[in-house]
Amino acid sequence: ADVAARVVRDVGQALRCMHGCGIAHGDVKLANILRMGDGYWLGDLPAVTRATTKMLTNDPLASTALAAGKRLLCNDMWGLGIVTLGLLAGVSPFKHTCDRFKRILPPQ
Repeated sequence: ADVAARVVRDVGQALRCMHGCGIAHGDVKLANILRMGDGYWLGDLPAVTRATTKMLTNDPLASTALAAGKRLLCNDMWGLGIVTLGLLAGVSPFKHTCDRFKRILPPQ
């Protein structure tokens, strides 16, 4: 639980800074969180862009982002919530859903 708290704190601070500038990360997930020293950093910055651009990920998204079809700041917070749940539960809550989602979607 201590590690989960540090991850959420550090990534939450990064998102607060980005969102304050009107920038959405667009792909907040465990695979994009890096440990450096005693802190955690949000990676995959090439995915970062203005909150009004189209989404690039097929990972589970907030329903508001799905409806809008673009990156929204709330989707980053949804992603951080999913990361938190995964850290506390020890497994991605949407693993089976993602696999099914990828089988349904045509290759992009």
